Amino acid sequence: MMNTLLRTIVLAAVVSFSLAAFAQGPPASPDAARASIGYSAEYTATYQTDSREPQVVYKELRFVSSTGNWRSVQKHSGGKTVEKFAEIHNGLFLVDENEKKLIRLAPYTGVQKLGSEHENQGRSRFINSEQMLGFEVDVFRVETDQGTLVLYRAPKLNNHIVKVIRQGTNSTFTLFAISITLGEPSPESLSHPDYPVVEDSGANFRTRK
Repeated sequence: MMNTLLRTIVLAAVVSFSLAAFAQGPPASPDAARASIGYSAEYTATYQTDSREPQVVYKELRFVSSTGNWRSVQKHSGGKTVEKFAEIHNGLFLVDENEKKLIRLAPYTGVQKLGSEHENQGRSRFINSEQMLGFEVDVFRVETDQGTLVLYRAPKLNNHIVKVIRQGTNSTFTLFAISITLGEPSPESLSHPDYPVVEDSGANFRTRK
């Protein structure tokens, strides 16, 4: 049960970086969706059931380069660490410290697509614009087969999602930025282990202490 929940939460965090810029007109061009501003951010993820108060699941540091590459490190409440990174044309990777491997999860071109797919299906709805951490964000609601997503998109942060609320039947997962610092991250912040690369089989999922 816990492994299933952990996998769901980590994948939700990955989705938050691949979600597209929603719009009320046609989807944005690929060039408009490519990252152009470097920044670093701290996030908190919480999980709540109907009968309990929200529990902090993990804290996350994200480093986003103006090239479109990024790296993420999650520190889970149980003491585990999940590290991911994405490099344009190389892919989206999960670092497996147990096996000393890099697991390629998906292709990555720096162009965000998923939001436009939802929009084309007519399943997303603009709610309003508001301020979050000094940035204007556009808020959208997306109805999916698994529940409702509320997405907070920051146009001045490469149209990245800075907050996600995932509402299921009896639970709510929330991932939200608590600080955002503009500026190109250091090379050290974007570096990762130089392990052999393996393709994701659909069953690969590792964390490390």
